[in-house]
Amino acid sequence: GTRYRPGLLRAKVAMLLKRYPVPGRMPGTKMDSPANQATAFPQLAACVSRIAGGGQPRLIDVAFYGTRPAAVIVLPVARTPMVRVWVVGTGCSAHDGDVIATFTLPGTA
Repeated sequence: GTRYRPGLLRAKVAMLLKRYPVPGRMPGTKMDSPANQATAFPQLAACVSRIAGGGQPRLIDVAFYGTRPAAVIVLPVARTPMVRVWVVGTGCSAHDGDVIATFTLPGTA
């Protein structure tokens, strides 16, 4: 997956939204294989469901934030051109957010 760094997170997410305009997981990343996701994020599906609240994510990237394994979940903001970005750690589940960062930015599709 992508390696995100503090200070460059917003710019990197904006670039990825332009590169992958179709909602879903980013193709072709090492961390995107089911085996790697299960190892790094055993509760990824439950985490996404909790964060998305039944909505369809625009993008999910199982990645790194600094040196820490993380998932970047991008959700459309209802009735706006904005997206909400959540960066969560491996402890994210149906019951715990393990939120590293969250912010809103313009959707670019």
